[in-house]
Amino acid sequence: MLQAVNISPVPKWADDLFPIQFPNGTTTNVDGFVSYSYPYDLVSFKQFLSPLSIPWHDSKWNDFSSTPVYLGLVWDFRKRTVALTKPKRVKYLTKVNNFLSNHSSSRVEKKLAMNLLGTFSHVTVVHQDGRSYLSALSAFISTFTNPHQPRYPHTSVIKDLKWWSNKLSETNFARPLTSRGETQDLGIWVDASKSWGIGIVIGDEWDAWQWSSSWHTEGRDIRWAEAVAVELTARILFKRGMTNAAILIRGVNQGVIGSYGRGRGRNLHVNLAVRRTEVIGTSLNLSYMLEYTKSKLNRADPISRGELGPLLKQITDYIQLPEELAPFLRHV
Repeated sequence: MLQAVNISPVPKWADDLFPIQFPNGTTTNVDGFVSYSYPYDLVSFKQFLSPLSIPWHDSKWNDFSSTPVYLGLVWDFRKRTVALTKPKRVKYLTKVNNFLSNHSSSRVEKKLAMNLLGTFSHVTVVHQDGRSYLSALSAFISTFTNPHQPRYPHTSVIKDLKWWSNKLSETNFARPLTSRGETQDLGIWVDASKSWGIGIVIGDEWDAWQWSSSWHTEGRDIRWAEAVAVELTARILFKRGMTNAAILIRGVNQGVIGSYGRGRGRNLHVNLAVRRTEVIGTSLNLSYMLEYTKSKLNRADPISRGELGPLLKQITDYIQLPEELAPFLRHV
């Protein structure tokens, strides 16, 4: 109906209406100030809908604005950012602080834990780096065998919730929505082997790290190694100064691909690798689009097994290994 009168798009959620107004003309005065004209306003918008006789409450409407509020989020069209409204931020901060005060050393019901997980899942629209801080809470929820039998939260849950408390204490935080454009294929391939190390190919260049000590400890497995290969790639791209881009990375581990897609991993050490990579990506507005490839087609496969490429083609961008990885890897 609205499209028939050239009113679109109108995103909606349940019974909320969120009309967006696009200009159909501009006017520039002598001072250079640009003003916009629009084909409809809120009054005409309501008139178009009046034949439906739907009793929408006033709270379900937003007047046209360059900073509309929708789902508790402020969408700033001019600055191209999204942020939590102050009431929502304070509400969520109070919720997590109450949990920490009342349940850090006492049992909690599954329903409350799930409610908290739902809240933070919503908040990750703004704080994308918070996705990796949901793993412990999600794992805790999965341990309930009886929804009415409370359980003590793990220390990892409390630690992550303290991170959320600090994050929600930040005022005036807004996530940039600068476009990353189409996914760029830079010819990036990553692989890890249990016996030798990690190999990376970017275009016609390569780089490698060899295991310098035993790493099969504390739950580290081949998934962790493959996740670290992606992290090392992110560090190289950071060193090269890439910004505002979506980068294609090919790998062979479906589990790791899923972890990076969700922004968190079920395995602790995979999750930490994803977390470190997310911090890098968030700082430069980079996203990493992982794609599965078979081992025999993976150009990084021989490098991860010690079959190195020409020395003149080795990547020269030096990256400092984080302290979590330094004990296990040696740059060749």
